[in-house]
Amino acid sequence: MSIEDIINEECVNFMTEEPMDNIQSAEYFKENILPDEIEITHDDGNYFEISVNGKQYSCEVYGNGDFLSLYCRV
Repeated sequence: MSIEDIINEECVNFMTEEPMDNIQSAEYFKENILPDEIEITHDDGNYFEISVNGKQYSCEVYGNGDFLSLYCRV
């Protein structure tokens, strides 16, 4: 995943090491995939908000199991 994926509001698919629910997979994403330079400004389980280049994006993790999708939008 790159900052450009977020800026372009692209859906990012990812896999976890084991099956997880949406909240667990969002935590996995934030800890293991989200670039370190991206600031999380609000965190509410599988919904969170981030700041990229001064712009706020709302992000949600969808799916269940070990294959999930993250969608961020302005």
